[in-house]
Amino acid sequence: MARRTQSSDAPLTAEAHLQRLLSGSQSSRTYQWHHVLAIAAAVTAKRTSRRETLLRRAALYQGTFRLDPSHGMPHAMPPEDVLRCIAVQALGKWDPRQHRYVSRLVADTAEREMVAEIARAALAAE
Repeated sequence: MARRTQSSDAPLTAEAHLQRLLSGSQSSRTYQWHHVLAIAAAVTAKRTSRRETLLRRAALYQGTFRLDPSHGMPHAMPPEDVLRCIAVQALGKWDPRQHRYVSRLVADTAEREMVAEIARAALAAE
């Protein structure tokens, strides 16, 4: 019987799922919204340099996520904006000065005022 390698047996980490979600690849899997929220919660739970990099990418992401709409979606704003807000808030909590550029860029370029307000609040936390 052939043995599987550990890497193929191991489940993907939250970081790997967020990386896939942000890749925008048509070959990447379709996620359910509640899974995206769980991924965001896991990634923002503990500060690491890899997670900071992923959250900066999420804050600046301009694409559209591949989500399964049959399992519910956010109502106040598009899912990409919700994740953008979560990312800006986490980065602002971890180190507002280090991530000032990202927060300012999100505040200045957000299409929705609610997103800009959240980014400005992260800037004010300095």
